[in-house]
Amino acid sequence: MSRGAWLELDLLARRRQRLGLVRPQPIAVRWLLLRGTLIGASLPLVSIVLCFLILIQDRLLARQQEQLIPWADQYDAAKQGLDEIVVQIDSATARNRSIAGAMADVRSSSAVLVELAALLPREMTFKSLKAEESEMIVEGAALQPNGLRTINAFLLRLAQSSFFDSQQVRLKKAEVKEASGESNALMNFSLVAAFRDDAAAATRSRLEDLGAEGLARRMRLLEVEELLK
Repeated sequence: MSRGAWLELDLLARRRQRLGLVRPQPIAVRWLLLRGTLIGASLPLVSIVLCFLILIQDRLLARQQEQLIPWADQYDAAKQGLDEIVVQIDSATARNRSIAGAMADVRSSSAVLVELAALLPREMTFKSLKAEESEMIVEGAALQPNGLRTINAFLLRLAQSSFFDSQQVRLKKAEVKEASGESNALMNFSLVAAFRDDAAAATRSRLEDLGAEGLARRMRLLEVEELLK
């Protein structure tokens, strides 16, 4: 029997005739095997191709990353240097503003004394004036019998001054010193007046009137340099 003779055997011929069926055409086994092989091999082949493409892309990305490392190091170094320069500039600016604030500090200027002298009632004298940090401590005496009224008038004047905080002017102590011999009775007092935080800005326009021409010139120069708020 030849290699393909078994395909001629038809054991179901009579049954098909009774049922009126047509004999099916034989399918070549070689073609079935080839088609199955192609279908079965296509999926692994696609997977291999994809893996190969991913591997190539990964290598390309790794090479690009290696090429970018020197640039990244240069960027980091430049950024660090820039940050250090910014810190130095901020520090220098803060020091300059601090120096400018000290140069423009009206609390230690002669303008304060001129202001106090102008506000002083005729019935009152100073015994001591002391500036401590943010406060001015004033000790003095007022003539009786209107000593307390004179002191209150002086407190009101201080509260209206551009040097002092109107809410922080207060009388600490007041006591009457009896007259002795030809001396008149006096009311000794002690008061505290806190300087305004913006005393320099508030008094800037009055400095020349208060005789502080040098301070006025310094403040104008500092304003030009934008070192004063």
